[in-house]
Amino acid sequence: MSIDLDLLVANVPRTIKDALNQPNRTKWIEAINNQLMSLEGHKTWSMVQEGQISRDARAISSRIVLQEKIGEDGKRARYKARPMATSILTERRNRLV
Repeated sequence: MSIDLDLLVANVPRTIKDALNQPNRTKWIEAINNQLMSLEGHKTWSMVQEGQISRDARAISSRIVLQEKIGEDGKRARYKARPMATSILTERRNRLV
């Protein structure tokens, strides 16, 4: 049986604050910035302040999910930061209860 170690996730900080208190904080900052720049570049995400949204639009609250990926050699391969819509998480939890 073969296991793809690249899919294993280790050392997952629960918050950005937790990640920034780790010795590898610069890697987390880089991962977060890269993800946000990619989303903005593809015009799939933009940060808005409360009250800036038109009445016909809907803001989706989100949080950043951080992951530290492990490579085949067992060493850190990548730091990942992805946005996750929190309203979707809440809806899923409510359906499961």
